[in-house]
Amino acid sequence: MVTGACERIVDGKLHYIIRSNYNAELCCIDGKTFFLDLPAEKANFIHLATLYNRTKAKSLNFYSEDILSTDFESLFRLALTGNVICL
Repeated sequence: MVTGACERIVDGKLHYIIRSNYNAELCCIDGKTFFLDLPAEKANFIHLATLYNRTKAKSLNFYSEDILSTDFESLFRLALTGNVICL
């Protein structure tokens, strides 16, 4: 999954993760780490700025839950299967 408006808290400070400002290690985050940082508000992304593999998304039954936040629920499940790349 690739997202363009990625935020992450590092050492207690909010950072917008931008490739030109941070090293490549911070730009590619393990999806499980990213997901686990969400409840603690250590990570976030914007759905409209996120690209993902359609075939992989379909295999995970994207947008299948009948809930208001089905888009985020689907993206969280996708993040758990790989890496989150922040541009």
